[in-house]
Amino acid sequence: MGKIKFPSIPELPIRVSVKAIIEKDGKVLLNRNKRGEFDTYGWPGGGQEWGETLEECLHREVWEETCAEVVIRKPFCIVELLPKEESAREGWPQGVFIFFLCSLKEGSQPRYPDSPGQFQTAVEWLPIEDVQNHWVGPWINDYLLAWYRDEDIGFPIIVSRQDD
Repeated sequence: MGKIKFPSIPELPIRVSVKAIIEKDGKVLLNRNKRGEFDTYGWPGGGQEWGETLEECLHREVWEETCAEVVIRKPFCIVELLPKEESAREGWPQGVFIFFLCSLKEGSQPRYPDSPGQFQTAVEWLPIEDVQNHWVGPWINDYLLAWYRDEDIGFPIIVSRQDD
């Protein structure tokens, strides 16, 4: 197997992030973001901090972005994001996203946070059947829909090359 080498790019760290698939009544909780003139959606979650476990990171990030507490049910999939050369030159690291199926902790009510992220504009429930009609990144839409339809998807490891 050949490893892609970008000789003109300094070594960048690999960023590990966790993402929550919070499902309730056939819908998933997403963050709506404004990127330029487009609305996009993202899964609640974010980057692991030094000394933090994946579980601690997931709880912290979901709270920061949705003001909700979750119960982690099980791992869902892993997405590897491999940036293209020009993105790496701009400092975008390779990313590993670990997705977990979650449910809301009893009594927890998601809401838009008092201090949202730079691009976040809302917290919304989208029907799982409708997720594929929106830009929701990282892309796991086909696997999410298959899981929702009770198909056996195993434990997907998805490689996403930015130039694909």
